[in-house]
Amino acid sequence: MTFAERYIQKYHFMMPQIKEPPSGLLRFMVVIPAYLEDSITNTLESLKLADQPGGDVEVIIVVNFSEDDSQENKNKNLKIFNSLQLWELNNSSTKFKYHSILADNLPEKHAGAGLARKIGMDEAIHRFNLIKKPEGLILSLDADTKVEYNYFTAVEKIMCTHNNFGGCILQFAHDLEGQEYNEHIYKAITDYELHLRYYKHILEYSGFPYSNYTIGSCFGIRADVYTSQGGMNRRQAGEDFYFLNKVFPNRAFAEVRETCVFLSPRPSKRVPFGTGPVVARLSEKEEEFYYTYTGEAFFDLEQMFRSVNDLYDLSANALKLLITDWPEALREFLIDHKFYEKLMEIKKNTSSSESFRKRFFTWFNGFKVVKYMNYAHKKYYKKVPVKQAAITFLNKTGYPYYDDDARSLLELFRKLDKEGKKLIN
Repeated sequence: MTFAERYIQKYHFMMPQIKEPPSGLLRFMVVIPAYLEDSITNTLESLKLADQPGGDVEVIIVVNFSEDDSQENKNKNLKIFNSLQLWELNNSSTKFKYHSILADNLPEKHAGAGLARKIGMDEAIHRFNLIKKPEGLILSLDADTKVEYNYFTAVEKIMCTHNNFGGCILQFAHDLEGQEYNEHIYKAITDYELHLRYYKHILEYSGFPYSNYTIGSCFGIRADVYTSQGGMNRRQAGEDFYFLNKVFPNRAFAEVRETCVFLSPRPSKRVPFGTGPVVARLSEKEEEFYYTYTGEAFFDLEQMFRSVNDLYDLSANALKLLITDWPEALREFLIDHKFYEKLMEIKKNTSSSESFRKRFFTWFNGFKVVKYMNYAHKKYYKKVPVKQAAITFLNKTGYPYYDDDARSLLELFRKLDKEGKKLIN
């Protein structure tokens, strides 16, 4: 049995769509969901201009729409799909091929970025499976992005040098100025990207071991790791967050800091949450700051995260005594989520502190962190403007910063990420 045969039988949503057999040298598959993306060829051109890696490359574009879409939107997507097929003929080469897939009339309940990304990634799995290449890499991208010239070669370098490579997280940067959008949109995306970077760094500071970015256009994953985790989910928004947080505890993900994916700040109301809806909301309220989680809530988590290695050796009574010293917000949240019972279950099914730690953070994962943040800010804390939160955090880590300018703050956090620097206690 091939590495993905069982996965394909159990989890695929569509039968394979690409008829042309893959090259035996195929190494990278780029998957791009596309819905009403008139300018997608800008993304495809940036991929075409990137340096060619050692292996072959295929790009899969999944043009998708739901059964309940308006006829006007269906026709627009069909027109885009037809134009893409012509574009592929004129731009594909022996070592770099483009394939468009039409995923039409998808069930309204699941139609969206998650299902489209899954369809494309499953197609990539099928093709890697045909050539028996579990180490093949699937790169996830969006239709309004551009990549740097060394997009493939920087990833290839990491793949060759990183031990236990399961996937990678790439650097990203939203456009912060230009003629395409108004100043309110650029202000909104500056605040929101600052929130993303502040959240990542302060979560890392708290001791959470998987504080990676979870952006759908900025990650890659090995084919066999993808299948072992049951593949991409069909969520209409946040599919990248849920998928990656499921994968992180199981395989090592490397940071690719030598290249960058450039993201659009465009507003959108197609999905309930994420970058597009946040930018739309902020830009419509011209004076509003982006409000983020206060540092105190993360410092609550720090007390628990720093104690995880000790929890394995404690009895139930000792655990209850320990938690009485933890902040009330965290204590009440843990009680609501049956903390004692869950810890006893984890202890029962692990034979070492190392395996206990891994299982603990599989339970208290990135999704549970967000649930705690929302719980704590509903009952105990108030959100604060992101500039204020970021400056307070920097000062706490001994990184004094006093310039009250979101753009300058964001550039600082970008620099920290580019250099791989961590803000630690």
